[in-house]
Amino acid sequence: MSNIIFDQIQYKPSVVKELYELLDSRKHRISHEKLPSFEKHNEFVLNHPYRYWWIVRLENKAIGSVYITYENGIGINLKLEDISIHKEVITKTINEFTPLPPIPSVRPEFFFVNTAPTNTSLIEALECLGCKESQKTYVL
Repeated sequence: MSNIIFDQIQYKPSVVKELYELLDSRKHRISHEKLPSFEKHNEFVLNHPYRYWWIVRLENKAIGSVYITYENGIGINLKLEDISIHKEVITKTINEFTPLPPIPSVRPEFFFVNTAPTNTSLIEALECLGCKESQKTYVL
């Protein structure tokens, strides 16, 4: 195991800047094609819709972010294309947190991860951990 730390997001200018730099460095994008303005990003961080949200640090360097939604979704965005780091982040997340109870047609009883089809490190890490693909999503 490495020295991975989940640093809870606290609204501070330095954190907003660090998150913006992480967002700008993403290789695999799902929620946006174009980088939002810093002002829009700042507003998003201030009012974020997540149940939990962390900056992931390895040896004190920000290597990505992880969040858990109120729908039991887990978002994993790491700069490193390292399957073992992805596995460690996934394992830490699911071992330390519990999904919220299910709500029919709103929230499943389990955690789930959406990933860009190009994010092969994350996909391989999920498969190595025994996770099963349950759906594919298409943008219309």
